[in-house]
Formats: sequence, structure tokens, C-alpha cells
Amino acid sequence: MDSNERNDNTANYLKKQIESRGLPRNQLAAISGLSNTYIQHLENGDILNVNRKKVIALAVALNLDLHETDKLLTAFDRAKLTEKDIPLFIDPGSTRKITSAMLPMHSAFTYELFTLSLETIPGKMVIVAERPTANVLPEGYRTYFNRNKVDPHPIYFKLLEAAGQARQNNFINILSKYPVELYICRECLDAYIHANIEDKQWKIRHVKMLIQFIDNYDNFSVSLLDCCSRFNFAIKTPDLSIGGNDKLHFLGKAPHTNAWESGQSLFGFVTENPAIVHNFKKGLQWIKSNTVLELNDKEKMIDYLHGLLT
Repeated sequence: MDSNERNDNTANYLKKQIESRGLPRNQLAAISGLSNTYIQHLENGDILNVNRKKVIALAVALNLDLHETDKLLTAFDRAKLTEKDIPLFIDPGSTRKITSAMLPMHSAFTYELFTLSLETIPGKMVIVAERPTANVLPEGYRTYFNRNKVDPHPIYFKLLEAAGQARQNNFINILSKYPVELYICRECLDAYIHANIEDKQWKIRHVKMLIQFIDNYDNFSVSLLDCCSRFNFAIKTPDLSIGGNDKLHFLGKAPHTNAWESGQSLFGFVTENPAIVHNFKKGLQWIKSNTVLELNDKEKMIDYLHGLLT
């Protein structure tokens, strides 16, 4: 096969991947950090040599799983993924853009990467959840709770843990400058800790990490709710110095098993669509009106959380 034929095959393969995801090229450009023109040249087969960082950026923007990413790399005549590529997934977290499109997340690692992109934006953040935020998960938690994944890629678990560590490091950086509010349904939190004895030690470690962050960071406030939000979501309000629209990260309620990744199911989405964000902000007003007032004190909250662990 000559180089022109191989390039045509690569271009056609990329076109099929883009078409199957239904993403306009300008959205794909914003999400991947590549230019619209550059992607058009790739689709036309005009570029012979594409470095693997750009191929991986395209794969993540297209929501490809790691096996599919290997196929895309092969199409561009690049070697399959190894552990050395993990920084190429993590590093663009600060350059990927959240757009007005509803960008879906179909797997644990794309969820981690795009959530990192949103969280990296300087500014205030509000999180509504049924358990402590994933930003304070202990090392090894993600591997344990994804241990039953079918046919995991060789770098899958290390990539998950690396993304999680990047999120925690970024969380610490954000907390040093901006407020973060976390709202958790009290009933869901209790169920999270006590529902599965086999997993309990991991969940206790998670809550202990939450206590540690509450104790160490004045910008971090945690409130418990007397009601249960129908959704888990986060809203990021960018710092005025950088401007831009509020961003929304939406995550569907967790299923009642550990097999929470099918490869086809929708985890959630990220967007800055003003109408969608506005509706979630209206819901947030109702949520804030249902906090457990007697726990709206740092020390009382810490004592309450310690009490759940006994």
C-alpha cells in the first residue's frame, strides 16, 4: 500500500468516527484543542504525519474507549497505547474546552478527563451529590470499584488512578483560591457507607478524606440535605478575570451495582449551554433551602461524619 492510499484509508476511517459521534467539526476542534482547519486537513488526508498527542486528543474528544483509541493510533501508523501515554491524556485537561454542545461521557476515564477539564477552570464550584465528592477519593478506590470491568485495556486502571490524582491535586489548588460548596443528601450518605459491608472500608476511607479536606481548607464547605436531588451535578462559575459562561457537569444517579460501565450507557455530560445551566441553577436554589441547619457549622459537620463511621 503506497502512502497516498494509506492516507486515504486513514482519512476515511477518521471521517466515519466523527460521523458516528455526531459532533460538528467546530465542536470537535474546541473539545480536542485542535484547530478546525487542522481537523479538516486530517479528514481530507492532507497531513501525512500526525503526532500521537494529537491523535489521542482526537480520540478523547470523540469519546473513544482505549481499545478504539488503539485502532485510531494504528490507522495513523502509530504504536498502541502504553503507560508512557498516560500524561498525554492528563495534560490536555487544562486546554480542553467545555462548549455549548452537550458533550456525552460514556466511560469512567472520559468522565474523569472531562470533569478534570471543567474543574481546572479557575472559579467557584458548587457540587450536588449523593456521596462525598470524587475529588477526595483515596488512592486505589477507582481501581477497586472498577475491578469487574470486562476486557480492561492494559493501561485502563493506571489511567483512572492518574486522572483521579490529577483531579485531587487540582481540587487542592482551586480550594486555595476559590470557594467550593458540596451538598449531599443525608439519607444517601448513610446508605453509601452502610449498604455494602464488603466495600465499607473503602467508603470509610473516602469519608475520612472528606473530613480531612473540611478540616484543612476554609474555602471548602459541606452541607447535608433533608431531601434528595434527582441528579448529581456540578456548576463551575469562572473567575471574572477570565470571563466566560458558567459550566455544568451532569452525572446520572449511580446504579446499584459496581458494574457501572457498559461502554454504551451514558454516564453524563458537560456543557455551557446557558438554558441548561439556568435550569440547574434554579434547582440549586431549592436544594440550598433544604440544608440541615443544625449541621451548618464546620465542627458539627466533622463530628457528625465521624459519628457515621462508628
